[in-house]
Amino acid sequence: MAALRYLIAIVLLAALATVATCYAARTVNLQWRDNCEGPLLAVAARMRHESPTHAWFEGPEYTIASYGPLYYRAVAWAGSFAERPSLTPGRVISLVAMLLTAALLGAWVYRRTRLPELGLVTVLFVLVGVPVAEWIPFARVDATALLFTAAATIVAAKKADTRAMVASAVLVVIASLARQTAACSALPVAVYWWCQGESRWASKYLALVGLLGALAWGGLHFGSHGYWLDAAINSQLAAMRVSEGLKLGTRLVISPLGVAAVAVLIHARLNGVRLSQSLPAVALVTSFLYQVVMGCKLGSSVNYLLEPSCWVAVVVVEHGFAPLASINRFRTLIGIGVLAAAAAVHPAREMMALPNDRREAPIEYEHVRTAIQQLGVSDGELLVEDRLVDLALAASVEPRVNDPFAYYLRAANGTLDAEPLAEDIHRGKIKLLILSRPAPANWVWPEPVSSAMKSRFMLWKTTTNLLMYCAEE
Repeated sequence: MAALRYLIAIVLLAALATVATCYAARTVNLQWRDNCEGPLLAVAARMRHESPTHAWFEGPEYTIASYGPLYYRAVAWAGSFAERPSLTPGRVISLVAMLLTAALLGAWVYRRTRLPELGLVTVLFVLVGVPVAEWIPFARVDATALLFTAAATIVAAKKADTRAMVASAVLVVIASLARQTAACSALPVAVYWWCQGESRWASKYLALVGLLGALAWGGLHFGSHGYWLDAAINSQLAAMRVSEGLKLGTRLVISPLGVAAVAVLIHARLNGVRLSQSLPAVALVTSFLYQVVMGCKLGSSVNYLLEPSCWVAVVVVEHGFAPLASINRFRTLIGIGVLAAAAAVHPAREMMALPNDRREAPIEYEHVRTAIQQLGVSDGELLVEDRLVDLALAASVEPRVNDPFAYYLRAANGTLDAEPLAEDIHRGKIKLLILSRPAPANWVWPEPVSSAMKSRFMLWKTTTNLLMYCAEE
């Protein structure tokens, strides 16, 4: 048995190393970018030389944040070591946060089961779950918030007391400073304590989270002259579509680990296990429900499933593998080894398929830099699509609008006036417009701006992936 455990440990560590290496390789692969990475980078870049104020929402240069300041500050600090704005520092922060989250959950499972193999396979399952595998290591706020929400839930796993309540509440509030909706991670803890018969502690806990959150966000509001609280609320007000949330939730449920989690929970309940007394089960169900509701928002993506995906991994191990190990450890270890080897196959193939020039910036960066030089474009004289913002920043030019989608949402919900930008376009103050090729299916600019674009811009240059428009004389 000792030799088998040694062998399985090697397989698990090799699989983890393969997955981590694959994700690390993604951090420098600029061929693969998310729509919101550039807009976030633009906020962090401006924060390096200017303190945010509400004037950032009012123009003439619009720098719109959609979350709390924690991750933006971290990216601004990390970016200070780079020669020019780059996605890589933010991606490294996200990757480290995700790896720490997986390690934290794995260590917690190990402490509860006393089997190191179960701790390691938990780490692996967290990292290869559908949302994580698709999302890491984008330079987004989600992994940073997830690290603190996972810690907040874990510290409340023991008996409800003042120490656990305060520690968990502080961690939830810190998480909300990265992503404001992370405040909902207080719900799994409150529901779990309520199921334990500790309704008074649950109520006090929610009240404490609310109080600390109000103090933290109130301080940010006054310290930034209204910028961060406005960003957290008004940049997220969007239409809700139930079908979008259900679609996201279904993706997790029908994933391999999702199917396994459902089967494990049903089996445990049929065998008399009180799932209401299981923190992983309560956290999974609760987080899944509120994340699906929030996933109904226009513009939501698979990142909304990161939190429940982590608890899916813990549930599969704690309610699946742990009971099996108590019955037949030999077969359980064999099964873990086989699954670990299988989980490493796709990351290994991805690394083998990576192009040799993945560390080099895509040719589009040079095309944008050349166009900016030819037209003599300065800060604020350029408009680009969301996923192209980092191309402009790499050319040392700040676009007039850092986040077109957030700009569209704020114009639609009445918290931003689009007329000044439309007037500047008519006056020729915007020299260059760059869109992806083929053109986006949905024109995300508000009507006054899109009308001005269509009347004032003419096609100037095309490349394989870009459409460049210049202002008519």
